[in-house]
Amino acid sequence: MSGEKVHLKGITWDHSRGFTSIVAVSQRFHELNPNVEITWEKRSLQAFADEPISELAKRYDLLIIDHPWAGFAARTGVIVPLDKYLPANYLNDQAENTVGKLTLMVINVP
Repeated sequence: MSGEKVHLKGITWDHSRGFTSIVAVSQRFHELNPNVEITWEKRSLQAFADEPISELAKRYDLLIIDHPWAGFAARTGVIVPLDKYLPANYLNDQAENTVGKLTLMVINVP
């Protein structure tokens, strides 16, 4: 990555499983990639239900969403598969070393 600073903004649900772990992962990612900083906000599950994902995607670069919304977001084009943006060798490594089904998507690609 070039010397350009990148600041990404993410939103997740207000629970230690949704917030604490992603903040820790983002901190480690920043240590390995000092030009990239990720800031996370959290909201209640009810707040997610009250606002369309398409609206959240306009304000956030990264979204951690409950899986029932993933199908809707994919059908409406709010999210698209990351296999168009990440190298095949990376995706293969993730599939081989991830517990459970791997689903990677990117939000709001121009």
